[in-house]
Amino acid sequence: MSDQEVVLSDDVQAQISKLDGIGDLLQKYMRPAMQQSVSLLAGAVEPNIPTLTGYARETFGTHVLNGSGLNMTGYVGWKGSPTAWWMNIVESGARPHPLVPGFTSRRGPGKAGWAGMQKLGVTPLGEHVKIGNTWVTMHTHPGFAGRFLLSNALDENQDAVESIFSQAADDMLGEVSIND
Repeated sequence: MSDQEVVLSDDVQAQISKLDGIGDLLQKYMRPAMQQSVSLLAGAVEPNIPTLTGYARETFGTHVLNGSGLNMTGYVGWKGSPTAWWMNIVESGARPHPLVPGFTSRRGPGKAGWAGMQKLGVTPLGEHVKIGNTWVTMHTHPGFAGRFLLSNALDENQDAVESIFSQAADDMLGEVSIND
């Protein structure tokens, strides 16, 4: 899950290409602005990260991808293998949905044991899931509302992020020389 924000318009970018030494100045001012922005957004997200297992908090992070000038990307989110897809569900929520037998949350011997109990009729059909510290059988997941951790952080801090980049641009322009 990601959101992309274009800070400078195409015509401003065209004018920038006419400036002497702009690459070094962009690195000098825009990279710190990007780092400050992702830190600001991370600070808004972190207090709201679910803590049931601690895994979401452990896999949360930020970084500024390699790039230069106007071709930098700041990342605020979750790492995982291949990605932390489950945080997309936490972010956006889930509708109520049936839990299909055979696609259980348990792995290995637990999954095989659960399947055997179902075949013997010892347990009702459904999904055996862990809620808190207790395993329960659910036939239908009730769904839940999204937490909108990332989108709320961006909405609440959009003006501050734009201000950071605006100040960086102003500071940079104070050092610019124009090449005709």
